[in-house]
Amino acid sequence: MKKVLLGIFLLLSINTLALDAHLRLGGVTNSVTYSKEGKEFSSYVPSFGLEVTQSLMFVDLGAGITYNKGTGSNEVDTVPVYGVIKYNILPIGLKPYLVGKAGTVLYTDDKYYGGDATTYYAGGVGITFANMQAEILYSQTQMEKKDLEQVSVVFGINIF
Repeated sequence: MKKVLLGIFLLLSINTLALDAHLRLGGVTNSVTYSKEGKEFSSYVPSFGLEVTQSLMFVDLGAGITYNKGTGSNEVDTVPVYGVIKYNILPIGLKPYLVGKAGTVLYTDDKYYGGDATTYYAGGVGITFANMQAEILYSQTQMEKKDLEQVSVVFGINIF
């Protein structure tokens, strides 16, 4: 009987402490490429990433890593690693959330801004439905001479 109770307790504990991992794919653009006349950005490049989060009531906490390819003529490739906090506004059905990210940049291939990147900040809004995510994110990477500002549209799928 003790083994059965221990087994049930372990199963409930595993579900309570379950981590979510999201494989993310999207497009990123340099925010200075926005045309007010055309109301659009001039160029997009791919962005790939992985985020792992733990749900705690209305908040998800976690970490992530992303590869952002250089956009337009500046060609600044970055790989930030960051902490993630998501505030789930309405955690039923379609689940909208606010997201904040902060971290450091592991790699920078800089041919435009000069110098290495130091810190990475991002903020945005997103929505989760079933095991899918969609997110609009504004990010800023601090460089030695000038900050790199980017806008991303990212889609994610829960891989576990």
